[in-house]
Amino acid sequence: MTGNMMSRVFSGAMCRNFYRVNTIASSSSQNNLRLVVNRSLSTDMCGNHQQDLLFDLYKDETTGKVYLPRFFKALLESGIRKDDPRIDKMIQSIKNADLLDDFVWGSQHMYLERETFKRYIGSSIGIMTKAVKKQMVIPDWEKFVTDLGQLFEECRSFQSGELATYIPQLSRVAPDSWAMSVCTIDGQRKSWGDALKPFCLQSVSKPFTYALVHDDIGPEELHSHVGQEPSGRLFNDICLDHESELFYLEF
Repeated sequence: MTGNMMSRVFSGAMCRNFYRVNTIASSSSQNNLRLVVNRSLSTDMCGNHQQDLLFDLYKDETTGKVYLPRFFKALLESGIRKDDPRIDKMIQSIKNADLLDDFVWGSQHMYLERETFKRYIGSSIGIMTKAVKKQMVIPDWEKFVTDLGQLFEECRSFQSGELATYIPQLSRVAPDSWAMSVCTIDGQRKSWGDALKPFCLQSVSKPFTYALVHDDIGPEELHSHVGQEPSGRLFNDICLDHESELFYLEF
């Protein structure tokens, strides 16, 4: 049996198992349905069926349709913001169909029937499944951002210290500016305060530059030119090692 045939047989078995579980779930209460759906998503390998599971999890019992603001609210509560590039294709598809405007997050009149819902979430099914299953790197996102928000407000009143003057750009910063942003490795994001106000990155730019080059040429090639261990030199020192092979860029 070829690999492709084996894949089809295995996928077919998984699909049949989905229908068995879904049939049992449909006769249960809403709470039981949520439990079975969450368990099923962990083993279901058919994207189409994951879409069905999500639809059943979030559909309105009165209309039999998914209420979009409720669905998007669940994503937001898991840390997925509306400008996340992983759901951009879905957002644009719905906008292009005139089902969504810029105020979708507060809209009170948007429902999608099953096939429309499945068609629009399409390629975004992976991140959506992970989000609603609470499988992101920070599962309880709401508690996490609540705790950080409290710390942010507690620290806001600290007014001690002076602006750095050894770099002109830093000396011109408004001393009362206060912001904090978080982005996890799963793309969960949250910002507080003056987070949209531009500021001078200075050495904060170095890890981003390092990461971009690391992604572009790989760690082996990168570390054949740039060292990665502390050298004990000044923060802005750029120099060769004793064998004149590696540059050390202090972070």
